[in-house]
Amino acid sequence: MSTPSHEQMIADSRRRFTRWPGWLRLLRFASAPQPGWMESRDPLFKVWEEQRLLVQRGRVVWGALVQANSQLFQWGDMDCPAQLVYSPEPSFDAAPQRLRAVGQAIFDLKHTRPDSPELQVLADSVTQELERSFGLLLPASLGATEDMATSSFMVYRQHLPDGFLRGGVFPILTAPGTRSVMILPYAYWGPDMLQLWMQRSLGRA
Repeated sequence: MSTPSHEQMIADSRRRFTRWPGWLRLLRFASAPQPGWMESRDPLFKVWEEQRLLVQRGRVVWGALVQANSQLFQWGDMDCPAQLVYSPEPSFDAAPQRLRAVGQAIFDLKHTRPDSPELQVLADSVTQELERSFGLLLPASLGATEDMATSSFMVYRQHLPDGFLRGGVFPILTAPGTRSVMILPYAYWGPDMLQLWMQRSLGRA
């Protein structure tokens, strides 16, 4: 049997997520606890607070990693920040690797001084790792489309199948009225998506 396409897998996750009304999803959802290192003045505090909003009102799209705290690539107890790119455009349902390519282009700006002011903002976001960016629209010079954005976010280990990052592409939740995003809890991932994640193959062309 052939492997389902990325378009089929993200559609399957959407069906699994939307089969339950928002209030019922909330009853089934356990919020990740506030990390001990996170202070209320940290802009990521709002992202942490809006977990339940995302579960109640969220839409499932692909996200692609720009960079993440190194602890997130191995087993551990601490939830940590990361940065991703995403887009609401349906064309990315079938090609999340395009998001990954833009994420890599942003990461490649690390420790550089581009001439372009808009690229310098992105270079600063990946070089100064305590810098937070939310819903920052990306320039076409990076290969980004009109609605593609980058955001800081929290990786909650309890939302991942085995508690750490095995790849750079994953389903996320976005919602109207907020720039917060988070990884879709794996209870809503289909078996094919889970299998590719465990094989470190999710998001590959």
